[in-house]
Amino acid sequence: MEKAYIVGNKITGYLLRPGTAHYQEFVDVGYSINDPEQLKTHLLTGVKTHNAIERKPSENGSRKFQVDMELGVTKKKLFRTGWQIDAGTTEPRFITAYRIKEGGMKMFELAELVRIKTTGDIGTVCDISTRDGITIVTVDRTGYCESEDYEERVISVNASDLELVGGI
Repeated sequence: MEKAYIVGNKITGYLLRPGTAHYQEFVDVGYSINDPEQLKTHLLTGVKTHNAIERKPSENGSRKFQVDMELGVTKKKLFRTGWQIDAGTTEPRFITAYRIKEGGMKMFELAELVRIKTTGDIGTVCDISTRDGITIVTVDRTGYCESEDYEERVISVNASDLELVGGI
């Protein structure tokens, strides 16, 4: 994971942008939109110094990893980060990060296959967040979690409306 990188505005446009799924989790531990490089540095250091757990490779040849690490400026909390090595490359690319709640059950992992009970659709878990005490899981029905039309292909549902199909 030595060559890990974070693309473009992933920090300011996703993790530290007010209103996004995990914004408050990062603000609560002292990160700020005024210093996005601090979070970026901590993520890149963490991925190099913590154990990476590889998930089953995807059909397109990409390899996915999760790395749990403590992050924070004013206080430390445990976060799960997702990284992907795209087919034909060797460098891990940052995908997502979210706080792991202490004592909470980890219902789903990133990149697990789930079925939406109400529709029967099967997809890949791309993001997990908590809103008003309810676990919300973002599911990409095509399984990629990243691309130009990502916003059009995902659905966010209550975790209780999902069942596990299998891990990647």
